[in-house]
Amino acid sequence: MDSKRHGFGKFTTYDNDVYEGEWAIDKKEGRGIRQYASGERYEGLYKADMRNGKGVFLFKNGDKYSGFWKDDAMHGKGVLIKADGQRVEGNWENNVLEKCAIQFSDGANYEGELVNGKRNGKGILVCKDY
Repeated sequence: MDSKRHGFGKFTTYDNDVYEGEWAIDKKEGRGIRQYASGERYEGLYKADMRNGKGVFLFKNGDKYSGFWKDDAMHGKGVLIKADGQRVEGNWENNVLEKCAIQFSDGANYEGELVNGKRNGKGILVCKDY
């Protein structure tokens, strides 16, 4: 294989990110965990050296995305739980939320359409009574 990574292994990048998981012909392929030097972490599936398939990403600000990925972008069904408790469940396309149900940390709920990740179009917003 001419010294190309293949099978299971651990690799530390020049900027101190650490990947541990499966390799195929020198590319991340299959299950793996990448711990970023920034404090972020991804655990899930890789294809052709990119996040592809189901996985969980922990952001350094405390947000957590669990869902599907395509070519390193959130893509398909997923759930984003923000550090403040807000829960966003919906469909992403290239890291942009397209349709969702949001449960805000104050108890309000929104379900409906989005354009460029912002509420737009048909939707229902239910606010908590005080």
